[in-house]
Amino acid sequence: MDYPSIKLTKISTLSIIILLALSCLLAFHVTPASAQGQISVTVRVEKPDKPLCQETVTLTGGFTKDGKNFNEPCPLEALDRAAASGGFTYTATWYATATPPDYFITNITVGGDSISNIGYCVSGVWPAYGVGYGWINCCPDLQDGDEIVFYDVGAGWVFPSKILKINVSNTEILREDSITITAYEADILWQQFKTSPPYDNPWPNVSWAASQGAKVFVGQYAGITTDSNGKATISGLSLGIHEIYVEKSNSIRSARVSVTVNAYAGYSETQIEALNTAKSVVSSSGNVVEAYELLVENGIISSSLPAFSPSLYEKLTEIYGPNLERYPTFEGRIQLLYSMGIETLS
Repeated sequence: MDYPSIKLTKISTLSIIILLALSCLLAFHVTPASAQGQISVTVRVEKPDKPLCQETVTLTGGFTKDGKNFNEPCPLEALDRAAASGGFTYTATWYATATPPDYFITNITVGGDSISNIGYCVSGVWPAYGVGYGWINCCPDLQDGDEIVFYDVGAGWVFPSKILKINVSNTEILREDSITITAYEADILWQQFKTSPPYDNPWPNVSWAASQGAKVFVGQYAGITTDSNGKATISGLSLGIHEIYVEKSNSIRSARVSVTVNAYAGYSETQIEALNTAKSVVSSSGNVVEAYELLVENGIISSSLPAFSPSLYEKLTEIYGPNLERYPTFEGRIQLLYSMGIETLS
């Protein structure tokens, strides 16, 4: 039995109707409601070329749609609550001849973007069931922390083969700090349609591994990819909140993780502005002297360093690179370069 939300190849509307009609010959399995309490899940709406929405919502299992009661948490309740909090709309089409009869998501509109060929994935598994009764009666209970992705597979119903996730070393940093992200990938698994119990046994379990070559996005592509250990380091982020995620070919991108960048400890807004100007000077012209003078004038550098011996110079460049590009702070780097007699960076 195939459903519109899990088609691997494009089929006609008539074919869908015929297939759904045939499903009425299959047995309808009903399980009692669980005694689950509240759980929190993340709902994402994704297109292959860009993320559309990400909301974390609380599910209670006390959900009603069009007079139909869903007494356990399910992907339909998750989408409905995400739409309410995220300000987007969706269309859930009822198929009475499905087994079990259920809703399938046929449209989601977020802002100016609309998707209509929709598959859904729960923590790395494509379920071969609808989003309400199909999930409740045929799949495991949703768990706290599950991620539900509604994905536009396009008119050709081409499903990605992998899903990505990331961890970040810190979600709140000072501007002079860097953060390390670690990307993981897993093969997306299918829960095949079953017509007799046990419906959810065995449920596929995804296996996560380091993801090499994933592109890192900080709002937009940051120009770096993850190494063989799935890691990438990001530095020089501006003040504010940044959403970081990764993408890779033929994969569902990772969820977005928010990182807050705070002002330098003890620096005034004027000093932060001067620091940003000095960075721009070095970036555009490589003029170490001009950057140094800006930092001195604004009290970011309070006194000059003595001249360095050749051995200390060599040791510093060995540790931090020829232009000290890996030195922990920008102002410290400029102070050292100036003391070494380096006036311009090539």
